[in-house]
Amino acid sequence: MKTNYRLPFDILGIPIKLNVSFLIFLPVLAWVIGRQIDVYIEILGLGIDSTAITQGPNAFLVGLFAAISLFAGVTTHELGHSIFAMRYGVKIESITLYVLGGVAQLEEIPTRPGEEAKMALAGPITSFILGGIFWLLLTFLDPGQAVPRFMLGFLFYVNVALGIFNLIPALPLDGGRILRSLLSLKTSHYRATEISTRISKFLAVAMGIYGLLVFNLFLIVIAFFIYLGVNSEFQEMVLNKALEGLKTSDLMSKEVITVSPDTSISDLKELMMKKHHLGYPVVEDGEIMGIVTLKDMKKTDNPEEPVKTILTPKVIAIDENDSASEAFHKMNQNGLGRLIVTDESGQMVGIITRTDLMHAIKVVTRLPGAETT
Repeated sequence: MKTNYRLPFDILGIPIKLNVSFLIFLPVLAWVIGRQIDVYIEILGLGIDSTAITQGPNAFLVGLFAAISLFAGVTTHELGHSIFAMRYGVKIESITLYVLGGVAQLEEIPTRPGEEAKMALAGPITSFILGGIFWLLLTFLDPGQAVPRFMLGFLFYVNVALGIFNLIPALPLDGGRILRSLLSLKTSHYRATEISTRISKFLAVAMGIYGLLVFNLFLIVIAFFIYLGVNSEFQEMVLNKALEGLKTSDLMSKEVITVSPDTSISDLKELMMKKHHLGYPVVEDGEIMGIVTLKDMKKTDNPEEPVKTILTPKVIAIDENDSASEAFHKMNQNGLGRLIVTDESGQMVGIITRTDLMHAIKVVTRLPGAETT
């Protein structure tokens, strides 16, 4: 099932994606905001009459606009990170919006002492600047303009809140990244991640317990988000550490089993049973036409149908000189179990699978002297 949907435009050359959770819960968020308009007016001391805003469908429409504007602020927050990261030559793969916020997918996280802290700070600073702009606009707006005043007040509130929230010293939030970067001034990046992980888990558990005691569902959800996020962060660090220094060419299989476009489904099934591989490049006259996998076989019930009718024509490849960790991330981002490996001329020289990578990780982490948690 497809979980992320790319928007038809990029921002600063960065693809923007919407997670299915965002699409499902956006109307719910709009409804929640619409129901709490009076609360926001009181918190912000706007001194406006909410009657015109909450009449009929207006509350939901204002809530929907506010929800969309909120995620526009989240996107701008992530762009703040991205612009700073690009100054260090880091490629930004994409920005994905989830129901709980946004994530900028970086090709790599700067690991030199202090660099990650600067990049992490860029996000909250961007949010504070946005909040300041909306506050200034609010001060110059006619008090009689109820809807515009509510929108500007709401955007001031959520952007400042977003900046403050992200400064909590827990991974994967910006505050956690700042903490890790400062710790790495005195110890290794790996050790700094270990310490930050423990602190983050402690804060997540404490937040979750407090949320249960005061019956605050939002705090419980955030605690759950932080706990899952920090686990993912540490696992990625272990993976990168294990694959450090390894190239794709070090782990790939050079003898690639291929099939022709006219190979029947029944023959492909027999090949899979014999060779224990679930995906094969489809090659004709030395040219890769696509790749066929067990998933593709579900497209037909005819065992004599040729694979050329069911293959996936889009082949995602990786250069033989790219790092093994890049191969792993590329598989994860695209939901793949294998990648075609090519040389500088674009010719296929091998294939690397998720199994190859996991085997390498197991071997490296079990070697004497390997760092473990």
